[in-house]
Amino acid sequence: MPAFSETKTNRAWTLTGVYGTGKSAFVHYLTSLCSGQKNKAHQVALDIARYFLPENSPELEAIANLPEKGLLNAVATGQQESLTLTLARALTDGAERFLSKKQRKSDFFMRLVDERYEAEYSGVKIKTKTILDALKELTQLAKTHILLVVDELGKNLEYAARHQGQEDLYLLQQIAELELKGEHQVYFIGLLHQSFGGYSDRLSVTEQNEWNKIQGRFEDIPFSESPNQMTRLIGQVIDRTKAEPIEACVNSFAGEWYEALGKRFRNRKSRRISWQMFILYIH
Repeated sequence: MPAFSETKTNRAWTLTGVYGTGKSAFVHYLTSLCSGQKNKAHQVALDIARYFLPENSPELEAIANLPEKGLLNAVATGQQESLTLTLARALTDGAERFLSKKQRKSDFFMRLVDERYEAEYSGVKIKTKTILDALKELTQLAKTHILLVVDELGKNLEYAARHQGQEDLYLLQQIAELELKGEHQVYFIGLLHQSFGGYSDRLSVTEQNEWNKIQGRFEDIPFSESPNQMTRLIGQVIDRTKAEPIEACVNSFAGEWYEALGKRFRNRKSRRISWQMFILYIH
């Protein structure tokens, strides 16, 4: 969060983690925080941040320093397609939600929408220059930062590896190094299951090294939760309001099995410990 208010800082990240660790949920929360202050999702996200973060934390200070109208959140899920098409979809959908009706009628935005749909329906590849120009134009039009997020970025990398899509890789590098004139900048987050190199195993060694160099332009954040954190999250979503009848039934059932298997647990200090061991045993 502090990066959004600092001028000299990294503005491109990759979140890398295995399936099911909550990367997409995290990004959804982040984009909610970065939306306009009147947005209900922003209010909910802010309440969560205030609950868990210390009052004078730099994260809360950074959230307070965000523009009142928020950032232009441009989010898309990667597919087996050119990266330029995925980014065009993210930018047009994000701008559609953020810009006013008058702004959406600008020649620039209408051209970008036309190029997106032409690429989707006729297979014409969008040029990398079109995406870079769109990022510059949109920051000026929206007068705020752009938060550009590609979930499942690995699918675009797989497509690039199969179709010799070096241009897509260089586009990522250009976005990571992009520094616009003025105060409004582009911030990029890509969600991955493995490093760039893991998606380029069918390429030559030279090409794989080039892919790894390009990932070096991004700050990689390993995304994993500790067992304690996962247990806490699971506990928070368990509804215990009607647990007593079920608990009584489970205790009765466990007691019957404990008696039946008493010899195995005879030396345990208490039934509670024995019941836990019993659960592990039958599991």
